[in-house]
Amino acid sequence: MPTWNWNLTLPLIQNKYGIGGIVDSVTIFAKGDSLVLQFGGDLPKDSIGSDYLRVPGTDPISATVPVSVPDVSSFLPDIDYSTPVPFALPVSGPATMPGSAWNTLTDTMESTIASTFPIPLATVDLSDAFKDIEFVDPQGVIIGGDSSSNHFRSVITMKDFPAGTGVKTTSIGVRSSASPDGYLGKLHQCSDLVNDVPCDKSFSIVGDTIGTGTIEIDFSLEFDSPASDATVTIDDGKTPTIELLLELKLANPDTALVMISEYVFPTDLEPISFAGMSAGSEDCAVIALYGGTFESKTNDNDLASVNRFNFSNISSTFPFPVDFKIHFKNFFPSAGADSVKFEQQLEKGGGPYSDEVQIYGYQFAHATNPGDSSVKELVIDVVPKTVAGLSKFPIDGSESNWEFTFGVEVGNMWFSTLDAKIDCPFPTQTQAISGMPQGFSGMSFSEVILQFTMINQIRAPIFLDLDIKGVSALGDTVTVPVKAEIETPDTKGDSAKTVIQLSSIGTTVHKYKTFASTTPVTTVDSAGVGENTIVDLLALGPAEIIVDATSGIDGKEKAQLDLDAEIGGTFELIAPFKIIMDPMTFVPEKATDFEEISHETRSMLRSSLKATTLITHVRNGLPTGGEISILFSNLNLFPLDREASTLSFFSDSLKAAAEKFVSGDTQSFTSFGFGSGKNRLANLYQNMESLRVVTSCSDLNMAVGDINIFDVLPDTADCKDNTAYLVAAFTDTTERVISYVDTFFQVLLPTPESYFTDTSTVGIPGAVEQVGDTIFFSELDSNNIFHLTDLGSHFVNNRTHFFGTDGKSVFFTLKDTLEIEAMISFTLESTGLLEKAKNEIVITYPNGGETFSIDDTVTIKWRSLGSVKNSSVEVFSATDTSSGGPSEWTSISGGSITNVDSLNWIPGSAYDVIIFRVCSEDGSTCDESGSYSTVVFGRLAAQRSTAKRSKNRNYNGKIR
Repeated sequence: MPTWNWNLTLPLIQNKYGIGGIVDSVTIFAKGDSLVLQFGGDLPKDSIGSDYLRVPGTDPISATVPVSVPDVSSFLPDIDYSTPVPFALPVSGPATMPGSAWNTLTDTMESTIASTFPIPLATVDLSDAFKDIEFVDPQGVIIGGDSSSNHFRSVITMKDFPAGTGVKTTSIGVRSSASPDGYLGKLHQCSDLVNDVPCDKSFSIVGDTIGTGTIEIDFSLEFDSPASDATVTIDDGKTPTIELLLELKLANPDTALVMISEYVFPTDLEPISFAGMSAGSEDCAVIALYGGTFESKTNDNDLASVNRFNFSNISSTFPFPVDFKIHFKNFFPSAGADSVKFEQQLEKGGGPYSDEVQIYGYQFAHATNPGDSSVKELVIDVVPKTVAGLSKFPIDGSESNWEFTFGVEVGNMWFSTLDAKIDCPFPTQTQAISGMPQGFSGMSFSEVILQFTMINQIRAPIFLDLDIKGVSALGDTVTVPVKAEIETPDTKGDSAKTVIQLSSIGTTVHKYKTFASTTPVTTVDSAGVGENTIVDLLALGPAEIIVDATSGIDGKEKAQLDLDAEIGGTFELIAPFKIIMDPMTFVPEKATDFEEISHETRSMLRSSLKATTLITHVRNGLPTGGEISILFSNLNLFPLDREASTLSFFSDSLKAAAEKFVSGDTQSFTSFGFGSGKNRLANLYQNMESLRVVTSCSDLNMAVGDINIFDVLPDTADCKDNTAYLVAAFTDTTERVISYVDTFFQVLLPTPESYFTDTSTVGIPGAVEQVGDTIFFSELDSNNIFHLTDLGSHFVNNRTHFFGTDGKSVFFTLKDTLEIEAMISFTLESTGLLEKAKNEIVITYPNGGETFSIDDTVTIKWRSLGSVKNSSVEVFSATDTSSGGPSEWTSISGGSITNVDSLNWIPGSAYDVIIFRVCSEDGSTCDESGSYSTVVFGRLAAQRSTAKRSKNRNYNGKIR
């Protein structure tokens, strides 16, 4: 039979890659025909929380003011005086004399009495006794006790006075200046004494007062005087005599009589300082505190320890009244409320007193200069003051001292507004801006504007310190620092706005006093030589932008801290696609899914392919030239190049996607093209350590190497040299081939014919005016088609390398497109075309290198191609490693079963090696696992691949 050729033409790739396709309305937007890179978000908010406005209370403050009490022994001893005192006329009878002579004799007796009296008994110096109590002016001491210990007695007896004479009157008393009449008790007065009849008088002096000076007994008398010419006869043996008996008993007085003057007692209190005030963070420093407003009462702050002053244990043992007042002078009540003070006149035996003052809604300020002077310490007036007046108190030793006591407890002070100078950084906020479009590394935007809009309610000078760091896919970084002051509102509840714009010139700051204001105060900080700008950062092609934002209250000015006042903001990056391009490589994120070739076509291509021709038509509307490679793979895994750094980043991305998949986020991992085995592979790939490229099949042969190939290649014979196989390394697990990347061909990306200029009347200057257009014809090595005819889906993508713009700015627009049409034509010999495609069974899992545990449920999977998929099959296993293949197979399906391309099998024993075989019911079509697997007793070895042995591959019905 003659042989002829047959041409089979298939569309390989027919894509129009428009720049508009990168418009995702997430980071890249269309504005007219122009494109802008634009993204934004919110910066985390900081706020003045309650801890910034809470001043801790004090420990209870108490004080005692003592005064020592003098006792009577310090200034007056006991007096016990008892003495007879006789007075006789210097004449004895018998004697007769005229009245004038008698009168002369009595005058002499009066002189004698006058010289004898007064008789001093004691000197009282009260001023010395009370000299240490400056507010006491002693008036005297009051005699206590009873009359037996405190009395005065006098007995006067006249004897032998002649007729016509006698004592007319007598007066005897204890002189004391403080007594109402100058005497203690009463004067003992007698009149018209009769011979031998005593005048005996006694008086109690209990309750009398002794003043400063002497205590003395005073005696005076008056005689009856006869006429001068009268005759006075003194009887024989008689001597006219006056007998005087004096008795004074005075035990120490027990009470002082004093005049109290107004006197303020000194008190010594530790000052209450605000230097250690809490301000939201241990890094905050209170530089100066000016005042504030305390929170109003709510259910949340109505606590026994909040915004309250408790006065307690206020009492006095002073025997006279004391006006006591304590006043906290930094607290100003609202209308109708009282000051933070306590006032009470303290009496001995009264109290103790207590009181509570609640300061909800009160103002706090400097005591004498509110608003302008800082409060370093609370001003506390403690005024214990004596009440002027006459008073008495015991001095009998029963009281050694007097005292008054008081206690104060200052509760936690919770403010709603606080005026202060506070140096207080807020916690650093880190914002990661992810989702940056990739493949733009090497592009330099002519202009980029990164704008931060800060909305501030905090009435304080706020500083903002930003470190904006771009991180490329390879880990390179560019950092742009930004320092700015944030505008402050004037009124509580208002918001001020600050707009910070980063551009190619540096940093521009617009400050608006209110959110609605349209008139800003603008400052420009131009970038210095060698300083990075946001344009430099974006030129890095960052995979991520990290914003470390540090803000805080600057303590250089007085500020008002309002509870729950916030500072927050938004950011937005805008970059028009006017670009200077360096040479760069770009692989589209989304590849073309090339469906599996049918069984008949696959068989025909593999049995009769004679030649392969590729026709490619490229129309380049992008504003730069380059070259393009058409790639295909079993997965959507297309690294930019084979550099170790690129593969490292690529493996990190795949590992991260696997970790997300395992935790429930399946989208990113599934997008790589993993099929039914993605659950098993995701669990494996999350432990990936590195990724490398192997191009030699000898290095992939498990008989000599340590690389598991069977996730990608059914058999070692399916490997083709010079194909890039991606090999992943794992912790404690055999390396595995995870995919391959094969190159169909490379074509030149034609440079556009012309660009719009600055003088063009249409179009955007720098944009493509006329596209580059070319057609390529290529003869391909038929071996390159081998992987394309594998079972399973394939992904086709283009790897585009741009030459750059040679330092010139070009403009990307929505009209820019890269259009690629690739048709592959197979020349087939008629001999193979006439042959019917043979049936195939291909085991896909387990295909070698797996490790299972006893009692695991293992799902054995295979593909059935041709008519065999409609027949029954039988599944076998073998455990010997004969060089020619297993000699004995054991049915694990229990005979023929309906062919549903899978079977669940539970191993009941451990095997060092085990291999599987699936055959059609008549045995004409079979396939075996690519290599051996292992069954172990436990799960510790479940991730270890131990089967490295290869086996002979000559089985009936197998198409390789």
